[in-house]
Amino acid sequence: MTVGLQLTDRSKYGISRNNMDAFVSKISIPMDVPVESHAPPKEPGIMTQQPTEAVPPLEVWQEVNGMPYTAKHFGINAWNKDAEASISAIEGYIRGEIARKGLDPTIDSYNEIMRNIDAFLQLSPNTADNVRFQKVSDYAKLFSKYQKIEDQKKKLLVQASQLREIEYG
Repeated sequence: MTVGLQLTDRSKYGISRNNMDAFVSKISIPMDVPVESHAPPKEPGIMTQQPTEAVPPLEVWQEVNGMPYTAKHFGINAWNKDAEASISAIEGYIRGEIARKGLDPTIDSYNEIMRNIDAFLQLSPNTADNVRFQKVSDYAKLFSKYQKIEDQKKKLLVQASQLREIEYG
């Protein structure tokens, strides 16, 4: 069974070329539909895997590649100050989560945390990159503010405890 539209069919449905991507992104395939593979069968004993290229750790990604990994992850090649602040917020949040969870600072750890954020924010793979970037950025900024409030709360509780000791000592 073939699912999809021929590009020549779009006029029949009143879809302009500019809206084709939006239309296609709304089409979903049920999970119970079997997917046929058209890959040629592999011969036993012959490796088809290409050699993998070395991926630098997250800490040095920017120095090696000239841009933060977050920019690559979201497909951002050029950015302004607002985007730079958002990228910085996301990078800071991800690095903090990696440290908090005791994970290795690798691209795999980054992607795992990003999948968790996507799930929490209920973002689908069909979500546009700019929308996804904005939502993840807002989440990272909000979480950063929340963390600062929690840190301040802990400091105040310690101070209150010390005052009680002095007062009732």
